[in-house]
Amino acid sequence: MKTTPGIVARSSKRWATLFLAGAAAVAALGAGPSLAQADRYDRDHDRDHGRDTSRFRDGRVDVRYDDRRDRVEDRRVWVEPVYQTVCEKVWCEPVYQTVCEKVWCPDRFEVRDFVTIERGRRVIRHERVLVERGHYVDQERQVIVTPGHWDNIERRVCVTPGHWETVAVRHDRIEPRWNLGVSLNF
Repeated sequence: MKTTPGIVARSSKRWATLFLAGAAAVAALGAGPSLAQADRYDRDHDRDHGRDTSRFRDGRVDVRYDDRRDRVEDRRVWVEPVYQTVCEKVWCEPVYQTVCEKVWCPDRFEVRDFVTIERGRRVIRHERVLVERGHYVDQERQVIVTPGHWDNIERRVCVTPGHWETVAVRHDRIEPRWNLGVSLNF
């Protein structure tokens, strides 16, 4: 039987494919349950994140190396207090100042009636009499310093006090993971 280079090339290609498929099958059997669990984890994970979950069905060997896995960690974080500025109108009373001045008061006279009897007759005389001498008097008066008015008073009111809060923080953690899938169609 005569062999041609094309036949040899095809048969060696077939042998190489069978050899690789057999080696992959043996590796898959050795990995057994852990690969099955990893495959189930990947399908569930991919389905939850909207990825395509179909595997190769055309006789190829699928080897995936995934080194990223999400990790969620709880952390305590300080949340700053929240303040709000509130504006209130307040009535301020007018402010007065008492001023004391010395004022001159002049002499004060009055007209008084004096009754006398002269030659047997009653006589009434009107005489001007000094009642009070001139003098200085301390006189107090109120002077307005600031008129009454409305003032806007701003103050800060605590709306939410500061507190510790537990939050979930997502990290990308590097964790090497091999995923081997074999699909043989004969």
